[in-house]
Amino acid sequence: MDIKPRSLPIALSLSSEFYANSRDPSHSYEISKMYSANLLYMRQLFDFQKAHYFVGGGIGRRKVPRGEDDPGKEVKGTSYNLEAGIHVKIYKLLGFYGTVKYLYAQKKENNIKVIDFKESIILLGVTLKFSL
Repeated sequence: MDIKPRSLPIALSLSSEFYANSRDPSHSYEISKMYSANLLYMRQLFDFQKAHYFVGGGIGRRKVPRGEDDPGKEVKGTSYNLEAGIHVKIYKLLGFYGTVKYLYAQKKENNIKVIDFKESIILLGVTLKFSL
């Protein structure tokens, strides 16, 4: 969800993500929960365009399963991300977006990495605008 004031070229982007192979994540490379807050700079390059470009970054919290050796237990950590993308408006309230995101999170316990994410992610989707 993005919250964007009309008069400023910035938006607060709030997101929640998870990556799992099953209903109950058990592998350390899965994410059982992640919440993130990002600040994005959004700009329309030309007045005649229906596209807005954005770039920004943020911080979040994530839960990762400890692994198959310790099922049901999770470890919490901080994550950081950078992102850039485009939002194309099709109609007043409908559009499409594409985002390239770099996600980073690391945490060690007893000199063993329990969280180790350095990922590039591509997101494609549909946008709905809730205000005019």
